[in-house]
Parts: sequence; structure tokens; C-alpha cells
Amino acid sequence: MTSSALIRREPDSLIASDEGVTVSVSEYCQQIHALRDLLPAHRYAINICKERFNFQRSMAAVISAGQCNLLPPNRQQATLRTLAEQFPDSYVVHDSDQKDLPEQLRLLDFRQLSAQLSISSGQATDSPMIDDEQLAAISFTSGSTGQSKPNKKTWAMLHQGNAINIENMLTLAPPGLHMLATVPPQHMYGLELSVMLPLSADVCIHSGQPLYPYDVQQALIRMPAPRCLVSTPQHLKALLGSGLDFPDVERVFSATAPMAKNLAIEVEQCFGAKVIEIYGCSEVGSLARRYTAQDENWTLFSAMTIKCADGLARVKAPHLDEDFELQDSIAVQADGTFSLNGRLSDLINIAGKRGSLSQINQLLLAIPEVDDAIVFDPDTKTGTKNNHRLAALVVAKGASKNSLLEALRENLDPVFLPRPIMFTDSLPRNETGKLQRQAVLTLFDSLRRSNS
Repeated sequence: MTSSALIRREPDSLIASDEGVTVSVSEYCQQIHALRDLLPAHRYAINICKERFNFQRSMAAVISAGQCNLLPPNRQQATLRTLAEQFPDSYVVHDSDQKDLPEQLRLLDFRQLSAQLSISSGQATDSPMIDDEQLAAISFTSGSTGQSKPNKKTWAMLHQGNAINIENMLTLAPPGLHMLATVPPQHMYGLELSVMLPLSADVCIHSGQPLYPYDVQQALIRMPAPRCLVSTPQHLKALLGSGLDFPDVERVFSATAPMAKNLAIEVEQCFGAKVIEIYGCSEVGSLARRYTAQDENWTLFSAMTIKCADGLARVKAPHLDEDFELQDSIAVQADGTFSLNGRLSDLINIAGKRGSLSQINQLLLAIPEVDDAIVFDPDTKTGTKNNHRLAALVVAKGASKNSLLEALRENLDPVFLPRPIMFTDSLPRNETGKLQRQAVLTLFDSLRRSNS
């Protein structure tokens, strides 16, 4: 049985900044040792802390106590009740208003737990050691195309994957990066970059998760250079549209949805940053990157391999127990890079012609008047995508259906033109910017009824 350190950093280096107060690695270790002893004796902790520093400390304390973090795809009461039923020896650790949580669940307010901390001068400052085979977390897919699925993560999988991420994400990065993330820490993208990365890399994470452009701007202004921003294409587009001036950022990471090249160029100009787009999945985590402003194809992370056969791609990595089948259509190039041709579930066949919903959606999003959009097959009866008429929900002030159709005709076969096109003020995106199919269909049906 082998074990590995929870934290691999110099004791006096900074790991977090909370309300302007910085926390060193040695102080962080003291807090984890103390918090671990205050946790209730249960096997699982449903971790829904919103403040990133609260989440990071509670997750570390749970792991250090030999327990497992459950990372739900959302904080909805129905989701929490379902998890509690599936994992009866569990409690909910949170840092929000308790009235928003199901009363029948075991609840632990992390803010109250932190207030009980009593750290003596002799408190251990060394990193806790974790059994490599310990089940440290179970993440859940977003459920954007169906039922959310669990993915088990041992400590070895997390910390070995983290080492791969550091090597491939922080290439040529200056030391002492101060990172601001706008994505939730429970999502694998947010977990890997804003929670795991600072445990081993010279990165100081900002505790908050600002949403509005002004709040992001102010948070970045208060952060010392060199700065790093972790976000999504949709959020970055909103930041650009705000018209605010942002301080220089060393690099911007983006994931959860494809980023258009022109958006990457605009982000680099706005922030003076290098934009790095990350490709990954819940089962594997991050596995490839590209510099979107200049690259079309993706570079696989070192130590990972992809094999394609019969239209399917499987990824292999040394920290994974098995190979995983990717849900995207991939074409490996002669130089070892690869291109993404859309989700396998997005591939469509209409009138004998093949297409991709994601590629059609990118064409729609590339129209200057379009702020947001989703192209989808509204048919839910047969579960097939043959000979159906596509539909689109669009956020676009000043545009008309005819103008959008004319713009799409320049690059799209007529059989793939979405009809109907329905305008809406906003799309029902979740915290990571993703759209769940059921939420899209609900909005579509509501708009269709109101227009009939």
C-alpha cells in the first residue's frame, strides 16, 4: 500500500487568497489537520460549497479523514435528495443559506466549522499523507444529453492526473500565478484547474466565483500579476460585450464548449493573454489543449494516447485503470494532433446527407448579430436523427429569421437549415455554461405555445 502527499508545495508559498488575506501552504496544512478532526464520522460528503476556498479546504479535509467527496452536477434539492438516497452514509457540507437545502438531510455548515478552528503554535504544518487507493471523489457528468453518470476518482487518479495537467497546462508559465475561476469547483474542469492545480503547482487561487463582468474586472484588479483566468466561451463573450477595461492577464483557460477562433483572438486582444482551450471529459479529465487563436487541431497531453477504430476513439493514460471511449468524433492527423468533428450524439442524417449539430451551431454563433444560440433536433419520439427538421433557439437583438437563414445558406446545405428559428432573451445555461437537453426542449415548447 502506497501513499502520497496531499500538498506538494513549498511551506511559505501562497496557495489561496480569501477576501484579500493570503494563505500560505504551511497555514493551509494546519487548517486541514484541524478541520479533519471536526468532521462527522460518515463515509461520504456531498460537497456543495460555493466559495472556492471553502470547497478546497473541505474537500482536502474530507480526503484527509479517509472519506469520499460526492460532487453533484448541480445544487438542486432533488439532486441532493437522490444522492443521499444512493449514498445513505453521507452528509452535506455547504456554505450557503440552510433554508435552501432539504431539511431531512444531514447538514454541515462549513462556515460554522471554520469558526471552530483552534490552531496551536505546535499544530502540524506538514502535508497529510493519503492512501493512493483511497476513493477520494465521485464526480457526476452534467447530464446535458441524459442521466448524470458517476465517475469514481481514487487519490492516485487525482494527484497523478494533476501532475500531467501541470506539465501540459503551465508550460512556460511564470511562477506565482494568481488564478481567478468563474466556473464551479464541483465540475471536473473547475476541480482540476482551480482546486487540484494549486495543491502541487505554484498557483494561488482566488476564493470567489464572480459572475458579472464588473465583479470579474474588480477581482482581477485586486489580484497581483501574473494573473490567470479560468472561464468558458460564453462567459468570456459576455466579458468582452461589457465594454469594460480589464487588467492584463498572463493566460486564459477555456473549456466546456467549443471556442470560435475569432472569439479567442478578441479575448487575447482584450486581456493581453494567451488563450489556451482545454478538451476533456468527466471520465478522464483534461486530455488535450490548443492555442485557439492560431491552432485548428488539438495536442494530446503527454503520457496519453488515443486510438481510433470503427469511428470510435479510446483514450489511455497511466493514471487510469482502464481505457475510456470518448463521446466525440475524432480524426487523428499525421503529426499526432487531432481534430474534433462533433459529439457522436450530434451526428445527424437528413435526406441522406450527414452533418453535425455542433458544427451547425458554430456557424450560427459566428453570425455577428448572434449573442447565443443552440441548434437541436426537437423530435423526442423516435430517438433517431433521420429526416427530421432541425430547430434553433437564438439570442440576437436586431436580427431576423430571414437574415440568419441567409447567412447560414452561405456555408450550409439547405436540408440542415434550422426551421423554426425562435428568439429568446436568454438560454437556460447552467453554471458551467452547458445546456441540458430537457431544459432546451422545455423552453422550445413554451415559445412554440406562446407563438401559436
